[in-house]
Amino acid sequence: MIDKTKNYKIDVSAISTVERIALQGELFKQGYKWYNGGQNVSELDANVLFLSPDMELSFGGRKSFSRYDYPILTVSDIMPQKEERTLRDWFAGMALNGIVANPDSNGSFEDFAKESYTYADAMLKERNR
Repeated sequence: MIDKTKNYKIDVSAISTVERIALQGELFKQGYKWYNGGQNVSELDANVLFLSPDMELSFGGRKSFSRYDYPILTVSDIMPQKEERTLRDWFAGMALNGIVANPDSNGSFEDFAKESYTYADAMLKERNR
C-alpha cells in the first residue's frame, strides 16, 4: 500500500504499453496527477515514475532512478491482484462460447451464465468419476 506522505520511485522499464496504461489508470484512481501537464505514461520513453506527497507523478531515466533515495515500489505493489481462475471457471467459459455461438440460443445473460456453470459442474463431476 502506498503511504501518500512519502516519495516513491517505480521502475517501469520492463513493462509493456498496456501495463503502463493500466498503471497510470490505477494511480489516477488513487488521486495522483501528472506534474506540469497531461503526459500519457504509455507515450513516455521513461524508465522510472516518481510519486510525491503532493500527489504528483513525474518521470525520469535510469540515472535519476539511482540518484534519488526513495523507496522503490513495484508495479504489483500498486495494481490490484487478479483472482485465480479455477478449472470450473475455465470449463464454464468454454461452455459459454458454445452457448453464445449457437444461433438458436435464447435467454438472458444471466441464463447463459447459469447454463455455462451447469455444464462446467457436469464436466467436473464426470472428470472426478
